[in-house]
Order: sequence, then structure tokens, then C-alpha cells
Amino acid sequence: MYSHPTTSINPEFKHFCKDRDIVFFLGAGFSADLGLPPMKDFQTASKTEYDFLSQEDPRKKPAVQLFLDSYKFYADFREMVKRAEKFIKVDPNNIEDIFCIAESFLNSGILAQELNGTKWHMQDVYQHIGFWLWKIYQQCPSLDDRKGKTKEGAIYEDFFGFLKEHMLGRMAIITTNYDLVCEYYMNKKQIKLFYPISRFDDILLRKQKNFYVESRATLDSVPLCKLH
Repeated sequence: MYSHPTTSINPEFKHFCKDRDIVFFLGAGFSADLGLPPMKDFQTASKTEYDFLSQEDPRKKPAVQLFLDSYKFYADFREMVKRAEKFIKVDPNNIEDIFCIAESFLNSGILAQELNGTKWHMQDVYQHIGFWLWKIYQQCPSLDDRKGKTKEGAIYEDFFGFLKEHMLGRMAIITTNYDLVCEYYMNKKQIKLFYPISRFDDILLRKQKNFYVESRATLDSVPLCKLH
């Protein structure tokens, strides 16, 4: 299940900062060519994914019911947010708006919230929304076998191959994206990375161990700062 651990900055990162004179700042546009939706189109992507999952048999794929349940929490909370549009400036189609409101409820000490006639623990609501967010943003042609390979994927491989050849030891990556596009292609090109902001430990790609996420900063590993 999704969780929101305390964020902290790895103190070792400061030692390597002075050597990182090339910084890539990656937003939603970086992942768009792989079919991942920008934040503002999250609802459209959610509906498409929900329709697909609804055709699956939960008896054969137990995880399907977990995803469908999480979608219901997301959809019901989104409807509540949508009703607030007349009072506050909010975009119910943008997952960041919805997720930030859920987080603010939790941080404000709101322990329960009624959704569609049923009262739920706010922590459960928050975790289900986060789980559905994860479900959408792990959808990448490289990570989702049913979508197959694309020519765009080859471009990403070439890009990270170029970085490995010319910029190791000099670069850092800052991204606001929830997806694992960087992790996937860096893993594929055998580029070591580490997380200066320690919220993303022990990420696994596919069913194999990820050998390229370092537990500490090193001279030949790339700092990947995920801001969201």
C-alpha cells in the first residue's frame, strides 16, 4: 500500500554537490512520449485504466480488486473535491490538486471523511488515492507488457546511453514526476543512481532486483531528486 514517509535530505549528498555542474530538470513533458499522462489529464487516464480493469476477472488476478477498490476511493474523493469548485480554486481533473487536498486533510487532523454516504478513516482514503496514483504512473510501455514496445522507447535508451557515456560524475537529475521512467532506463543502461531525498528506497523494476539503486552517494552514481 502507498505510504508517505518523512522526507529527509541525505547528508552525504552535500559532499558531491560541487562536482555536479550539469543539472537536468524533468517535468511531465519528459514522460509524455511514453504515454504517461500529465497531471491535468489524470482523470481521463484513470477512466481508461478503470474501464480496462473492469474487464479483468478478479478471481484470476487478485490484484485487480485492490486497484478497483482504490479507484473507488479516488473517484468518490474527487467528487467531493468537485463540489468544492464553487468555493475554492481547484481542478478535479488534476491529481496533484486532489492528492494535496487529501494530504492537507490528514495533516490538519481530520481523522474521518464521509464519501458517498460512508465514513472512512482519512488515512485509508489517503493511502488508496496514493495507490491509484501509483497504478497510473507505473504504466509505461517499458514497464507494462500489454502495451508492447514503442519506437519512443529506443529514443529514451539512446538518451540515457549518451548521458552514461559523456556526463557521469557531472550530472544530477531533478524531477517532479511520479513515474519510474528515469529509474527504468537508468537501470537498463546500468547507470547507478541514488536518492538524495530519502523517500524512494528499495524500488524494484519488474520482478528482478534493481542492482543500480545505491544506498549511499558515490562518485559514479547519479543523484535523482524526486520532488512531489
